[in-house]
Amino acid sequence: SVPHGSLEPEQQQLIVHVTEEYRQSLLFSTDRPEAQLALAQLYRQQGKLSAAETAFKEALRLQPQYVPATINYANFLQQQQNESASFEILQQGLKFNKNASLYHALGLWYVRNQDKAQGIVNLQKAAELSPELALHQYVYAIAIYDQHPKQAIQVLEAALQHHTGNIQLLTALASYYQELGETTKSAFYRNKAESVMQYKPEI
Repeated sequence: SVPHGSLEPEQQQLIVHVTEEYRQSLLFSTDRPEAQLALAQLYRQQGKLSAAETAFKEALRLQPQYVPATINYANFLQQQQNESASFEILQQGLKFNKNASLYHALGLWYVRNQDKAQGIVNLQKAAELSPELALHQYVYAIAIYDQHPKQAIQVLEAALQHHTGNIQLLTALASYYQELGETTKSAFYRNKAESVMQYKPEI
């Protein structure tokens, strides 16, 4: 986005006006967790951190099992260097909802805080609960590759059955097979990745 300082005064005023109109429209539905989450994100972007936190808390008060609010609030707390509060929010969310995205976020929390073993446990749960989400499979495979390279490759190849043209899965497989000295398989996946990147569908 263009920094406000480089805009003409009229453009700055328009942005402020439109942003305020958006905020006012959200205030009509403050009894909905989705509106509180949108307000929290708006305040976050404006640097109004205490207002953002209040809105995050209200979203979760209205609907404690609301996963997007839980994950975004945990991310917000992490950015404030409050890792312990971020952890508590994710744990609280999992009491209400055994959701793959919450396990994934908690797994990343553990990895970030130097507990890779617990990170892998939670990333594995996320991957098992969401075979349809390529990202969860990809991150889990990366997490276990150092200790279990063949298992990591199995996870990636299984994920590729659901996501045939996923560039992350293909490039990871090409890289891992290369490291294991299986150059034919590495070339196979590298070629597939390159063909996906070159393919541009007609509009």
